Amino acid sequence: MLNTLGTIDTKDIGLLVEGVTAKMSANDPFLAENLQLIQYDAANKYFTNVGDLIVFEGKTAELTPKDIIEN
Repeated sequence: MLNTLGTIDTKDIGLLVEGVTAKMSANDPFLAENLQLIQYDAANKYFTNVGDLIVFEGKTAELTPKDIIEN
């Protein structure tokens, strides 16, 4: 289905963390390339962000072993 859609460019929807984008194109077929570390606070019973949003937009193919992408 994602190959059929071809292009997606959106942010701040649904369950995405604020600032995270869901983006892909013919040249960059990897949908979500953002990371937000979180930590559960047991005393307050909720999750909190740890550090800033980490953005890997356009870098997945470069950072991921080729056999994982192709299999």
